[in-house]
Amino acid sequence: MCIRDSPELEGKDLPWLPKWQAALGLIFNDPKLFALRLNGRYIGKIYDDDLNTKEAGDYFTADLKLSRQFTEYLEGSLTATNLFDRDYQDSQSDQNPGRIIMARFKVSF
Repeated sequence: MCIRDSPELEGKDLPWLPKWQAALGLIFNDPKLFALRLNGRYIGKIYDDDLNTKEAGDYFTADLKLSRQFTEYLEGSLTATNLFDRDYQDSQSDQNPGRIIMARFKVSF
């Protein structure tokens, strides 16, 4: 579809594409203690349709990862995505599943 064919679309935002996005990450790493990684992501308001009549809204999410090297061969980590359990939709077909917490142990030999 071309804007010439649909002048009502001129000046409208593209659906599911925010004008504003930002990300920030903080890392603390002390090999004798642990490593901590905090990531934040802001997505500005998005629209669900070409005419910008259905707004999906903006959102902020945070992810956290805590890891530790226990021995030369053993490492463990705990990760939380969507730490604050924010409810959002980032595409027409994808609804966010909510907070996810994962534990991982890695053995190297």
